[in-house]
Amino acid sequence: SLDAKKDFEVWNINQNPTRNEFTINTEIKEAGILKIYDLSGKVLREETYNSLLNKTISVADLPRGIVIVEYVSESKHFIAKVNLN
Repeated sequence: SLDAKKDFEVWNINQNPTRNEFTINTEIKEAGILKIYDLSGKVLREETYNSLLNKTISVADLPRGIVIVEYVSESKHFIAKVNLN
């Protein structure tokens, strides 16, 4: 089960700020859940991935502004701030 209290690492996101997509430069090969939140905490997107190994995420359909990107797997918890412009 996922432990909500586990420590998290901050990601570096390429293409930040971005308009249409960004790439997560990571070696994570674990399945997990990627969530994108607005600053009020509303979930804008939630997707399950088998791996995040250099995954490109499309955000062209999301509202413009600052969003928080979070990925939680069995043993990892990553978070990043992305500016959608």
